[in-house]
Formats: sequence, C-alpha cells, structure tokens
Amino acid sequence: MLLLTGGIAGSEAAARIEPTALRRRLENALAIRMLTLSSDEFPLLSPQDVSSVRVPTLLMAGAQTPPIHDTVFRNLCAVMTQAEVHRIPSAGHSAARDNPTEFNRLTLDFLKRQGLMD
Repeated sequence: MLLLTGGIAGSEAAARIEPTALRRRLENALAIRMLTLSSDEFPLLSPQDVSSVRVPTLLMAGAQTPPIHDTVFRNLCAVMTQAEVHRIPSAGHSAARDNPTEFNRLTLDFLKRQGLMD
C-alpha cells in the first residue's frame, strides 16, 4: 500500500501516511485487486461522449495534484467546456481531505447556484 500511495501522491506523502489512512487503504485492497483482474477495468468513454454531458458539472482538482492525475484532469476539462472548473489551493490528489474548507465552499456554492440547496 505504501508503494501505491507513493505512486499516486509521491514518496513524501507515502512516508507521512497516517496509520488509520493506511488501514483504510488495506481494507480496499480486495476491491483494487478485483479491478486489476478485470478484463474491462476502464471501459472506453470517448471524448465525444464526455463532451455531450449536458448536466451542470463541477470539476475540481488540487493545485498540487500529481502529474498523472493532473493530465487526466486537464484532458477532462478540455472536452467538458461547459463544466465549472476549480483548482483547490494547498491540495493534492485528495483535495477534499487536504483543503476541506475550500472544497466544501466550492461544492456548496455550486449546489446553491444549481438550486439544489438553500
């Protein structure tokens, strides 16, 4: 799990992982194993399919998101031109955990503007 964490969030993050977070990741190990054994673990979703989404969409990523996830985020933003996009400061791949105040503010503001909250 430390190797996985290092690959996603960087070796510094892996070295700082809290025991409770490591335990949660270990609990997900079976699901991760099943995903890796799947013959179609990531079914193709074409850029055309993604760009045809017409519901209000909020895309958020941490400002310090690791390069692999940042590439996915930028490509998603490029095809979802109708989406509202935000970079969360002082946050990486786990933006909701890294900067919950800003993540929650952006999410609640978005939901209010969509008429989904008072």
